[in-house]
Amino acid sequence: MEKNMDYHVILPEELGLSADELAVSWNEIQECKSTAEARLFQGFDETSEFITGEVVTLKGVEGNPSLESLASLVQQAVLAHGIAVEIQLRSRRAPDGNDLLMVECRSE
Repeated sequence: MEKNMDYHVILPEELGLSADELAVSWNEIQECKSTAEARLFQGFDETSEFITGEVVTLKGVEGNPSLESLASLVQQAVLAHGIAVEIQLRSRRAPDGNDLLMVECRSE
């Protein structure tokens, strides 16, 4: 049996979207919600040096989805707010074992 994972999505300031806004739109989109529940994250300890923006936790992601599939879902949640910027995700494992997904805005 595969273990459900939690991923912490780090939103850059230049995206112009708060963690609360992303969590709400994620949970309203059926495809996103069926993948995981988005929650606001309250804080990191050892990983704080990696955090450069607001954080949303994707709680209970099943299996081992690709970065591309998770990026596509995050993109849908961003577009739900009328923000038409293309994003990509960069994965990083923090020293304390947290799985971090850094959102990066692609330049045209």
